[in-house]
Amino acid sequence: MICLTSCNVTIDGQGTNINIYYADRNHEFRPLIDGGKLFIASDKFQYIKDDHKVHDIPLCSVDRVTLRHGNSNTALCVIDNYYGLNCADIPRNTTHNSTTPTTVSTTSVATTPVPTTITTTSTTAPTTEESIDTTVPNIPTTEETTTATTTTFIPSTTKVTVASTSTTQTASTSTTFKPTTSSRLPDLPEIDCNHPITPLFELFCNLTMGTVTVTPGNLESVINKTIKAYKPLSDDKNSLFAVAVIFHNCSQLTDMSHNSFEAMSRLLDHAIDTDSNVFTATNTPMYSVSNRLSSGLFSMLVNAPPNATYLTGNNLALHVHALDCTQNDAGGISIGADDTFKLTHRQDELSSIAINAQSACSAGATRVHYTIYRNSKLFLGTSDNDTSNGVISSNTYDNGLVGSTTKSDGFEKPCHHGFYEVNGMVLAATAVANVTEDVKVIHKAADVNQTMVKMRFKRNNIGVALHGKLKVTFWETDNRRWSQNTCNVKKDGKYYVSECTHLTDFTLIVDGTAKDPALCSETLSIINDVIVIGSIIALTSLSAIYLIIFVAPKKSKQTVLAPLINFAPPGADGDPFLLIQALLLMAFFYIFCIFSDSTAYINRKDVCIAIAVMEYWLLMGTSVLAVFQAWRTAKLFTANMAVERVLSLITKPLPMYLSVFLVPSLLTVIFWLVSNGDFFWRHDGFCWIRSDYIIPAVIIPMTFLICNAVACFGLFTKRMFPQFSTRIIRGQSSITINNKATDAKERLARLFISQFTLGVPWVLQYFALFAPTTTAWHYCFAILNGSQGIVFLVAFIFRGISARRQQNSLWRQRHAVRLASLAAHGKDNGNKNNANESD
Repeated sequence: MICLTSCNVTIDGQGTNINIYYADRNHEFRPLIDGGKLFIASDKFQYIKDDHKVHDIPLCSVDRVTLRHGNSNTALCVIDNYYGLNCADIPRNTTHNSTTPTTVSTTSVATTPVPTTITTTSTTAPTTEESIDTTVPNIPTTEETTTATTTTFIPSTTKVTVASTSTTQTASTSTTFKPTTSSRLPDLPEIDCNHPITPLFELFCNLTMGTVTVTPGNLESVINKTIKAYKPLSDDKNSLFAVAVIFHNCSQLTDMSHNSFEAMSRLLDHAIDTDSNVFTATNTPMYSVSNRLSSGLFSMLVNAPPNATYLTGNNLALHVHALDCTQNDAGGISIGADDTFKLTHRQDELSSIAINAQSACSAGATRVHYTIYRNSKLFLGTSDNDTSNGVISSNTYDNGLVGSTTKSDGFEKPCHHGFYEVNGMVLAATAVANVTEDVKVIHKAADVNQTMVKMRFKRNNIGVALHGKLKVTFWETDNRRWSQNTCNVKKDGKYYVSECTHLTDFTLIVDGTAKDPALCSETLSIINDVIVIGSIIALTSLSAIYLIIFVAPKKSKQTVLAPLINFAPPGADGDPFLLIQALLLMAFFYIFCIFSDSTAYINRKDVCIAIAVMEYWLLMGTSVLAVFQAWRTAKLFTANMAVERVLSLITKPLPMYLSVFLVPSLLTVIFWLVSNGDFFWRHDGFCWIRSDYIIPAVIIPMTFLICNAVACFGLFTKRMFPQFSTRIIRGQSSITINNKATDAKERLARLFISQFTLGVPWVLQYFALFAPTTTAWHYCFAILNGSQGIVFLVAFIFRGISARRQQNSLWRQRHAVRLASLAAHGKDNGNKNNANESD
């Protein structure tokens, strides 16, 4: 293992007695080696213990160490960057009351995990120097402290730069602090190397204590024993830590064979089988398992033989491809339609990643590395960020088709606008170039705007972003977070395609919310509740009126209920059509507007699915009934006898009401079977149908409903206003418009009220599907859809008032005629009397 952050050594000279400590991000310290004499070899630091044997100092090599000379009692600070540690000098005496300040020098070289002699660089821009925060924690001091000079030993052939920021960070600073009387040391994983209790711990101790050294000859044996000894189903953090350390140690072996590469890949794949909760629990400076494994994988790929491949894993696939610039061949890796890893690129692949060979060659790359992770267990945030990696994880992802790419299940704040994980899959690509003994890691092309990598995701395997936009984000190694800078995603036939101008680890996310914005906005909820309550009251009243009219005795209809009968449309007392329509709409409103929010009333998937099924059936039933209502009205305007006969036949009670039941039931069953039952499960807190079926399931039926109403309106215009038509064909229709003009106009009005108020809101809802926040479309849908019952009641009242006015007008006309008749009759009688008198 390598000390990636430079370390400080305060020594009196060779043979100095030393203790070795490390410091974590919490400014706490832990002794690594107790006692020993320092021995400086040509290429590394070693120490001699009581056994008179020379031992390597773990985690450090001479090309990453800064020496500081002085005459104080001293110790060696060894920094393990994979712990996420800071560099500090730790004196041997840990309990002293001295108040003399101590000056500590620190030098930061790089933060990107790379093996020995690896250079990470970028061709995007000239490097610049940055000031680095090197605040050193309060640590115990010795009785005597002195100022020391600093000498840095870094071979001239070693070049370390920070690739991700395109800058070279080589700042040196000093910080003066007051000593403290004590320092609390954090516990290491509880692995007793004096008495290892498991074969895995025995392997760990043999490697870390130097009893066993990994060589090309025994690497496969060590790996196979580790795989056999480790049980992924165990929740033991120390076991996973031991595996991570063994894997990382083995990954440093250069000139790795194909068999060794395959064995190392199997070990990593085996380790990732561990439950994600265990990975989260080991995401601490003490364990740092995910960081150890990911940095070890990087070293393994660098040390891998040409064209090394691992495609048989459960959790990841690896491929090292020799770049052929003459053929512009950079290879690639994919997951095929059968859900297995492949190197080929076919039209049926589920996802893939491929480097642009021309761009990689322009930057001097000689080979490329590909990795596909089926999950993001290795991509965890730092403790400084409360383990957050910048993406809200979805642990409820189901393979296959999903209703939306974001799911609100289990989220504490599903209304939060952020990055939401789609399926957890991570696609990684790296380009490297061999420069003498170093390895240069390439992130960008010579032209910074040139595409470096292309990713594809099959659309029907991903679904749609219901409340946001699909984007591709990339992993920031230094910050241990998914970047807020993203690569755009566009549709290309059956695929989502994303192209980025740099190389790293990528994952598909949704930039939006997990829950429907309509359920997150308090203002919209209040408006919707007020309108819906009004509609439910209105529809309940209408249903009661139609029920009374339909079931009341005939005598009551002619006496007590006569005023109410006059308000109702003609035939309402003998035809249950309007009653059924009001009842279906009332039931839909009651269920859709009150029980559709699963987080408010229900938390069970099966209950939410049952509610969605009822909602969809009621909506389709109401829609079918509205279509038949239009056809019943069309009979009054048709000019063709054959069409009239067909409309009269299909609008009879039996076929009409049978269709109202069968059509919604058939649609429900079809969509259920096609989606394997997922059609009614959205994962976003909304008990309604899946978003990726919204067009065939709702938009098309509602569009047909609106077009049907428009056709009836055109037929009405042609018959009632012939001046708008160039030709009028009356045919042999048995219906006389003049005799039923008033009734026809009323039917047409009811047609528009029922069909447009029912269909238009659902067409408008389509435009609100992909918004992460509430928009004007959400308000339009809530107001128009929620007010249907109120509109129906207003239309009923308006129709009754109009009918009453019409009756009054007719009564006045008849009265006037009778008065005129009486007056005329009186005049005739007067004329007769006058004639008689004249005689």
